[in-house]
Amino acid sequence: MKKSIIIFLSFFTYISFGILDANASISRTSNSGVRNCAAGSIPSGTLPRAVPSSGSLTCNSYTYLPGTAYYINVALINGATSCGANRRAVSRSGGNVVCNRRDNTSPDITSTNHNSGNWFNPSIIGFPNLVIRFRDIGLDGSTAQGTLRQVRFNWGSALPANCLSGGTQITSRTAGSISTGTYENYTVNFPATDGEHTLHVCARDWAGNTRVYSQIYRIDRTRPVPGDITGNGVTKNNTYITAKLVENFTISVGPSGGAPITSIQGRFERANTPATTGNILSNGDLVTSSSPTLTLNRDITLVDNQRNSNNYREYIFRLTQICDAAGNCMTAGNLPTYIYNIYANYITAANSSSSGSNGFTSSNIADGSIRNLNFIIRDQFNNFVLPVPGVRSLAFSVNYNNDLYLNQYNRNGNSGVEISPINGSTFTPGTMGSNRTNNTTISSGTPLSYNLPFRVYSPTFKTGATNGQQYVDGSFTINNVRVTLSDGGGLTTLHNSLDFDFRPPYITGLTGSIIDNGLIVGSPQEGNISVNAGGTKNILLEYGYFDGGNHNAHSNLSMSYRLNTASSLNSIVSGRQSNQSSLTNFGTSTSPIITQLIQNGTLSLAEQNTYFATHIRHVLDAKTIVYSSYVYGMDRYAGTPTGDNTSQRGVKIEGLTHSQKQAELVAGQEGTDYSLLGNLEKSVLQRDIRRNAYSLIREITPSNGSRNITNLNQLSPGVQIGDVLYFGGLNGSNVTLNLSSNFTGRKTILIEGGNLFIRSNTLANNLSQDILGIVVLKDEQGRGGHIFIDRGVTEINAILYADKAIASSDTTRITQTDDLNKILSPENFGTYDYLNTQLYIYGSVFSNNTIGGSVQAPYLCPFFITNLCTLDISQKYDLNYLRRGYDTKRSVSYDDYPVIIKYNSNIQLTPPPLFTR
Repeated sequence: MKKSIIIFLSFFTYISFGILDANASISRTSNSGVRNCAAGSIPSGTLPRAVPSSGSLTCNSYTYLPGTAYYINVALINGATSCGANRRAVSRSGGNVVCNRRDNTSPDITSTNHNSGNWFNPSIIGFPNLVIRFRDIGLDGSTAQGTLRQVRFNWGSALPANCLSGGTQITSRTAGSISTGTYENYTVNFPATDGEHTLHVCARDWAGNTRVYSQIYRIDRTRPVPGDITGNGVTKNNTYITAKLVENFTISVGPSGGAPITSIQGRFERANTPATTGNILSNGDLVTSSSPTLTLNRDITLVDNQRNSNNYREYIFRLTQICDAAGNCMTAGNLPTYIYNIYANYITAANSSSSGSNGFTSSNIADGSIRNLNFIIRDQFNNFVLPVPGVRSLAFSVNYNNDLYLNQYNRNGNSGVEISPINGSTFTPGTMGSNRTNNTTISSGTPLSYNLPFRVYSPTFKTGATNGQQYVDGSFTINNVRVTLSDGGGLTTLHNSLDFDFRPPYITGLTGSIIDNGLIVGSPQEGNISVNAGGTKNILLEYGYFDGGNHNAHSNLSMSYRLNTASSLNSIVSGRQSNQSSLTNFGTSTSPIITQLIQNGTLSLAEQNTYFATHIRHVLDAKTIVYSSYVYGMDRYAGTPTGDNTSQRGVKIEGLTHSQKQAELVAGQEGTDYSLLGNLEKSVLQRDIRRNAYSLIREITPSNGSRNITNLNQLSPGVQIGDVLYFGGLNGSNVTLNLSSNFTGRKTILIEGGNLFIRSNTLANNLSQDILGIVVLKDEQGRGGHIFIDRGVTEINAILYADKAIASSDTTRITQTDDLNKILSPENFGTYDYLNTQLYIYGSVFSNNTIGGSVQAPYLCPFFITNLCTLDISQKYDLNYLRRGYDTKRSVSYDDYPVIIKYNSNIQLTPPPLFTR
């Protein structure tokens, strides 16, 4: 409030009146013999004039005129004829002269008890009324003075200058009365109203002199009251202020009765030691001001110290005294107490924190339990930033990306993550998609921390996992958590970029051949599916190939499984299904598993990107949850292929395929899917063996006896030529090798024009020195040249040479006339169940078989197949189909290979007959 500047003005007006001397008189009267002039006249002649002692006195009449002196009869001068200075004679009485005294001095007026023009309360200064003092003053130096004719006063408007009218008349004296010169007093009541009042007083003496007197009186009988307290700053009760290091409070008090405020005093609560009783007078800082304005610079940073349930702290300022210039004061009992509601300032990120993020990333289980992302929000003074009802609310915004479904397989329906509002307890499924938001406004409560609750039901993709343990396709990422204060302060980011990492409650562990060796076409692969116990769950199976982002069904590969060698095969569904209910239901617990891939046609390059996946379906909180648990062949179920992982690995070749004494080496299988084991038509090996053989039997007549070999140690039946047992002239018929005992020495069986059917295990008595060679030649008509191995044979210790090929057969098929019909194949009874015995060949193999020729496009067949090369024919001559499984294993460590061909290095040192140049 603006201050009033009061200027005191005190003024006196002096006015004198006189009469003309005799020369200026209006009329002249002769008073012969009279020694006194009547009233209204004076003696004639030059003044001062002596009054004659005898004779007549001439008197002149007079009129008041300005600027002249007036002589008033004031005394008798005995025995004098002259009145002296400033006097003149006007009459004579006997020996005495009557003199008129000269007076052109205005009366004297003053007043008392008015506090020198300042504001005052008459009661406080002890003088409830005003005393006016006045007197007449002469100019002859005499103490004797004339009397006043009239004295008048008035409050407010001015009086006439001649003082003959207006206001209130105090007194009227008769002319010629003599006063002692002392003041006369007159009591005047002060106006009843407060404020600035002007007193006007005028006095007139009998000489006609006047004086006008005025005085300003500033009267204030009223104490300052709370209603008159205003503030240019923050002053009103229940004002809300954010915490500050320095806050300016301004208390301005306006005048109640007119007198300005001269003193303000109060106590302000101490921030660091607040009053516990509510009485801050004994525990507050005393602050004073000697002006109408009290300014406080206060530290109001400690909000959390004695914060109330509405989340602000009440800082108290209590006025203890207010006084004005008139001396009126208001004391504590009648003065207001101001409560300033101080709440936290704006958010300071450096003082705020978030926690609980490890509850979303450290091997947590998607079990639907509540997890919180916690935020503690503080201002720059470390006060908790909390809502203040009606003043401040906090608007939280959670931005997230969500493609985590409850049913990760179908990838539709509700979210696998449920979200609650900040500090809430009601959960709703998160919105699917990118840049989704969850908004919450907190307007009340006393949350010292803010919780963002989640319930996670679906596991998330596990970043960095290998070996198919990436779990599911979905992910849930919090992009940011932000908060805005309704009373300003801008947008504050509380948390950035959090990827949820929730493991499945049930995990399929897959071990065994598929993981160790990849997917093998044509071979059974033993493994184990494990799943943690507890809960209601199912393991679902699926296989297929991944091409162009799609999970395609195989048309040329069928996959099945069994729990053990005695159980039957169960088909596995291929390709992504429209619903998870169409997947193959494996079961609910840990179990061994034997899988098998069977080729039905030519595999495209894309089809070789085969995957094998296990899925989990379980129920939790009445929610059906489906997710991929283990994937082989892709970096994740919805990821990309890991490459060509489908291979024909029905045969394992270890070492060379023939003696290095021969000029041509035949390519092995390692690192390829296909190789021609022996293109014998162009091989030096064929030339040498055939030359050696025909040189040996040129003059020999074949035997027509038995063709069943049971004991190689006797080299019979057939024709014995040294260490060679020869059979010829067979016209495409079969010789059977069905040993009843192990052989010894270095021997060779030579068959020309027929086939050899190995029906029993053919074992050396001493592998380090005993070695057997088997040579089967076609005749000039192309008959014979095959080595057929019975499906029950498990081990052969021999070097096998066939002009045509080596194939599987049995005692039933071997009797067929057509060689092709003798060979077991997927279309000719050569199923997995029928060819599931592992075959181990210790020696070497030379033939026109292929390794992987049945998966080529077009199919590959040996040279002697002159008709159309079909899949069935190609598989008959593909060594990968010589055996289909290994349920019955030979006691060597060769898992996952139905056929093992291990090179016998003795071929180089002590080869059997016919295998040398």
